[in-house]
Amino acid sequence: MNGNIAGMCGGGAFLLETGSMGISFGNSVVEGNPAGDDGGGVYFINSLTHFLEVTISGNASEGDGGGIYCDNASPSFEGICHIDDNRANSRGGGIYCTANSSPTFSSYMAGHVETNSAVFGGGGVFCDNSSPVFSDYQIKHNTATSPSSSGGGLYCTNSSSPQFTECNIDSNSADDYGGGIFCQVNSSPTFTRCAIRGNSVDESGGGVGCLASTSSDFTSCIISGNSAGDKGGGGVYCNSATTTFNSTIIAYSEGSGIYFKSSSTAQVGYCDFYGNTGGDIAFYNDDEANGLPDIGDMNFFNINGDPCDTYSNILGNPWFEDEDG
Repeated sequence: MNGNIAGMCGGGAFLLETGSMGISFGNSVVEGNPAGDDGGGVYFINSLTHFLEVTISGNASEGDGGGIYCDNASPSFEGICHIDDNRANSRGGGIYCTANSSPTFSSYMAGHVETNSAVFGGGGVFCDNSSPVFSDYQIKHNTATSPSSSGGGLYCTNSSSPQFTECNIDSNSADDYGGGIFCQVNSSPTFTRCAIRGNSVDESGGGVGCLASTSSDFTSCIISGNSAGDKGGGGVYCNSATTTFNSTIIAYSEGSGIYFKSSSTAQVGYCDFYGNTGGDIAFYNDDEANGLPDIGDMNFFNINGDPCDTYSNILGNPWFEDEDG
């Protein structure tokens, strides 16, 4: 499926299904296809298509979804799948999901969403009222390219609830919020045993930016080596968002580890902060109304005898194999 052109949607393929049975493709290549509207590589609508070992590369859309566009669709991608070098002139350079889509992407760290770009957000993945599931994937070197764009690696909005397990979200970039991850408008993404590293943003939230009533959960993650401009949150920026960090390392940020602004329900426990140049925890106007008084004050000892705060957070060197984070 190479070198095709669509005046509207689905440059490489347009897959429409209404039944409970899907179709399968193995060892497929979808490459170099442009679409005048959405879905440069593949456009799915009401689809249960299954892909095994697929490459979706070098496709472009004038609208959303440079590589993949899902509309109320649940395709599955297994094995070594590469979604790279795709471009969207709007949102979702690699993948765009909307209308209750729930695609699944599972691999063994060999699958990746890499070097994709989108003008207005979600260089790698854009979720609009959708719940994709990623396991053992690498989302890296993606960009949101325009001024005031957000979510270089991932953009979640409108009650999206994506799940990421054992994924690397690495070296993505944006201008406004969330170099690696951006969440807003009642979204509730979950991240378990993920590494969020080396992402950057010009404004706020180098690794993660959470705004507008989101409910994000980070468990057993590493958020390291991310950077932001002078508005806060080299690691994480939270504004009017419910955020939970449990057993997570937040280290080596250029800027504060976590920056809270008008965040009233944050939970930060059993975490390790280290080497964040703007301080480990920062508050807008010293506002601690987020329910975290005395966070970072080492007034207690944990079961290992390490100094900790009342939430069992410590300030110890995580001793990464790569000391740069």
